[in-house]
Amino acid sequence: MNLLAEAAFLDFLWQFPDGQYAANAHYWLGEIYLVEWQADKQNDMPLEKAINSFSTVTRKYKSHHKAVDSLLKLGLIEMDKKEWAKAKVLLTELKEKYPNSSRARIAESKLQGMAQDGLI
Repeated sequence: MNLLAEAAFLDFLWQFPDGQYAANAHYWLGEIYLVEWQADKQNDMPLEKAINSFSTVTRKYKSHHKAVDSLLKLGLIEMDKKEWAKAKVLLTELKEKYPNSSRARIAESKLQGMAQDGLI
């Protein structure tokens, strides 16, 4: 099923690279790749694709509502990789850029947890 969804989003982006739903397509591709990586963490290719997809949203579509979600996903990925310093940077950036969002509260909770555990 993921292959069909991936193909559909890639086809959409090929047809409408700058369309109004391009940011959504990049975000959901990131989710697909993230799920693939979580199923087989020995294979880093889906992880790199997920990071690329979420980074595209945060870089190219900064004002889109999926930008905050993508930034959170990037921070959570770094936590999953145990890259605590990178996670801290991303989650702190999220709090600063989107201070009133529910994602900022999640980021704060994650940062507090890492601090309590002595990871940052």
